Amino acid sequence: MSVLLRQYELYKSYWKYLFLSWRLSRPYTGYIKMTLLMIMLSFLAAFISPSSSKTIVPQPNGPLGVSVVNMQLVDSSRRDPYSNASQRVLPISIISPIGPVARCDQVIQPYMDNTTASYWEQAFASLYDLSISLNGTFTQTELSLCLPTSLHKPYPLVLFPPGLGISRQFSHIMCTNIASYGYNVVTVDIPGQDNIVTYADGSVQYGNSNIVTDAQLASAIEVRVQDLDFVFKSLSRPSRALAAKHLNLATSSVGIFGHSLGGSAALSAIINDTRFLGGADFDGGFDVSPLTVKTHKPFLIFASAVHDQSNVPSWPIVWQNLDGWKLQLQLNNSAHGTFFDLPFLVELYGIDNIPENMSTSPDGIYEPGIIDPGFPVKNSTRSFWHTEASVIGKLQSPWLDKADVVIIGSGMTAMSLARTLYSKRPQLRMVVVEARDLCYGATGRNGGHCKVMSPGVWYDRKEQYGVEEALRVMEYEHSHLNAMAACIEENKIDCDLRLVEGLDIYHDKKVFQRAIDALEDMRAHSPDLASRYTVYTTKEDLAARNLTLDTHCVGAIGMAAGTLWPYKFVSGIFKKLVDRHGLSIQTNTTVTSIIDNDPDDFAIVGTDRGTIRTKHVVHATNSWIGHLVHELRPFVSPVRANVQRQVPRPNTLRVNKHSFWLRYGEKDYDYIIQRDDGSFILGRANTGRRATADDSEKDLVPHAHLRAVTPQIFNFGTKTLDVTHAWSGSVAFTLDGNPFVGHLSFPGRRHQWVCGAYQGIGMVRAFRTAQMLALLLLEEEVPKEYPRSMLLTPERVRKMQRFIGSKL
Repeated sequence: MSVLLRQYELYKSYWKYLFLSWRLSRPYTGYIKMTLLMIMLSFLAAFISPSSSKTIVPQPNGPLGVSVVNMQLVDSSRRDPYSNASQRVLPISIISPIGPVARCDQVIQPYMDNTTASYWEQAFASLYDLSISLNGTFTQTELSLCLPTSLHKPYPLVLFPPGLGISRQFSHIMCTNIASYGYNVVTVDIPGQDNIVTYADGSVQYGNSNIVTDAQLASAIEVRVQDLDFVFKSLSRPSRALAAKHLNLATSSVGIFGHSLGGSAALSAIINDTRFLGGADFDGGFDVSPLTVKTHKPFLIFASAVHDQSNVPSWPIVWQNLDGWKLQLQLNNSAHGTFFDLPFLVELYGIDNIPENMSTSPDGIYEPGIIDPGFPVKNSTRSFWHTEASVIGKLQSPWLDKADVVIIGSGMTAMSLARTLYSKRPQLRMVVVEARDLCYGATGRNGGHCKVMSPGVWYDRKEQYGVEEALRVMEYEHSHLNAMAACIEENKIDCDLRLVEGLDIYHDKKVFQRAIDALEDMRAHSPDLASRYTVYTTKEDLAARNLTLDTHCVGAIGMAAGTLWPYKFVSGIFKKLVDRHGLSIQTNTTVTSIIDNDPDDFAIVGTDRGTIRTKHVVHATNSWIGHLVHELRPFVSPVRANVQRQVPRPNTLRVNKHSFWLRYGEKDYDYIIQRDDGSFILGRANTGRRATADDSEKDLVPHAHLRAVTPQIFNFGTKTLDVTHAWSGSVAFTLDGNPFVGHLSFPGRRHQWVCGAYQGIGMVRAFRTAQMLALLLLEEEVPKEYPRSMLLTPERVRKMQRFIGSKL
């Protein structure tokens, strides 16, 4: 059975509430209590007994037959806030009990319209990598229903707004079961918030997937409440359309229940509108709902197994302000996505490879799904950078049982963090613990370049952060080259550092023009920042720099950059920290556990070689963060990258005054540097990469692509190209595109910190971000130049949880 549809168990206390005889002073309250519990019970019934049929969902489990009538309501009093249409059009479905099943005229109806069904087949196939399993499933699913009839009595009305992004039809199996127990259930599409809304004329409106901030969510809830108000008013008026469809609704008895953001809207609606008598929330938070407004109306919170009052901060606040009948229940072995029809459909079609929880890659850069990276493998591919091993590459210092700081990981982040902490507190006892040889993660496997992203990212960052923070992020990344160069010079580290011009070479006119437009927009806010880029609009411009590129190049943008041997840089600084401060380094030592009890003054780091008691634990493991910090696993994905060293024969071409990013599309590029010996180091960055931390294997297609790149781009005039080294490494991408920096605020993490997950551009993020974490750990003031968007705050975690919830 699917992990989304295991045996459902309710708290045993549920039963005493179901059969109690309530004595209440307020009219309808007892009735609404029973309604809320029946909604929950019929929700369970919808999923307990799936049919063996592969296409037809059987009659609902309740005693009454059910009809489904689809309509559109037109609100001409307001514009559509998302499409700017002159009126708001709301597709709804009225799911009505007809009478005893045996007496109704049965009919088979499509579960969804074809356009919506096809969209969700593709969407979920992409989300779960199930293209074969889902092909044609939703489009061929049908419901066994009854024809509408005017003979039935009026039944009470319940409104249902779905979760953010989810079409109303995706709850019709659940809602037909609720209706079969004697309730008119009206499901409402929320155009502009649902991923897709298909109108009666076949036109389609796609939703805004970027509703994640508190302000955006508050606005979204307000729109939902307005939509629900209009739907209720429309259904309360005598209507020829309703009469023609034999709809008989008891609009004097109305409740609202909703999933996720729909549950938040349900609470807002019942608080603000006396016509709504009670409500229920299916696993939705109330962070932007009226938390402190008291209500005497009955309310049910029906939670998934992963949510309760300890980890949803808004729930205990709302709970205190529910002065009427209230109940919170939790469904074992469930997830946020359990509360619509997907679990039933998974079971119906025998799909057995849905992940237990759900994550996504917003840009399609890597495979979706929640990935446990495990521990670093011992048989990794061999990077060129490791061909000249450091004298401390396998160091195991004398064991320390106690330490002030334990850093897990030994790459750029760990090195910079240890260096910064020692510069401020030379007496600190620090231990660096590494599962493999020193610097064997991303830093020891990258492309050897230090260059900021294309100015084309400006638009996205401005939209995500606002102008001020976007400028801060751009300036911050630009500052890394000089900061690292100064460190290398100060410590006399021989790591082949060369300052060069970095060139984004464009092969797509639209992508190139977007970058130019972004640069001009940036110039309006910061002329100084924009002046650091040089635009080359013709091949002649590049020829003046002694660059002859392939005929498909449409232009380039240059900026300050550097190339270096990153492994030598990191290991060289570590060697000095060992010599100067007695830094303890434990290579080939795997951290297997962390015992961190909140009242204690220390945490215990368990390894395969012993334990260490410490005041602070820093997770500087980048791609492997999600293994030891399982709370972050849904929000950070390890992604495999592929790199080669190539030597052309004869080896005469010299372009080593530049480094290159060859941009074929917005998210599709190769990066190349040439070393002084004439060899090239190049890597592949593209969409659809493997989401894995396993660097013992290489990916065939990227490596085959890389073999053909340099002769094509630089017109070698030779057919001989030796690939001397080919390897892989693992980078880390976060759900919101920002690194994770700061204290871990989860229960049982009192002494733990995190610093990492740099979106594949750690060379312009890791060095100074580690300095920022050092200031946080020492409780010193963090200068304004450090981007606050990197901080891992509880609110940021909640936003990522909401984003994942909106995709379920």
